[in-house]
Order: sequence, then structure tokens, then C-alpha cells
Amino acid sequence: MTLKQKIISGATLLGVSSLLSRILGLVRDKLFAAFFGGVSGAGIHDLDTYYAAFRLPDTLFQLMVYGAISAA
Repeated sequence: MTLKQKIISGATLLGVSSLLSRILGLVRDKLFAAFFGGVSGAGIHDLDTYYAAFRLPDTLFQLMVYGAISAA
């Protein structure tokens, strides 16, 4: 396999993985909306509460992952 073929193969794998990740994220969000889309007693959407609680751990995870990728 030549260098050009390896680059094309890697780029294709990266593109397909990214597309699949986006599609699965959309499916996840649709399922969350279906299960947690209701409104609680105070008029706050349950899904909004989930996203607010998930923001800090997700931000910390992204900082660690992007930091590791940047250091590599």
C-alpha cells in the first residue's frame, strides 16, 4: 500500500467515523427528548435539567481528551 493510499484510507475512516458519531448523537438526542421531554412541576423541562447537570462533567472530559490529543 502506497503512502497516498494510506492517507486516503485514514481520511476515509476518519470521515466515516465522524459521520457515524453525528448520526448516533442525533439518535441519542431524539431518545432523550422522547423520554425526558416532559415538564416537571416548576415548569422546567426534565431534559434541560439533565443537560445542566451533564455540562460540567462533559466539559472536564473534553478538556482532558483535547489536552491529551494536543500533547501527543
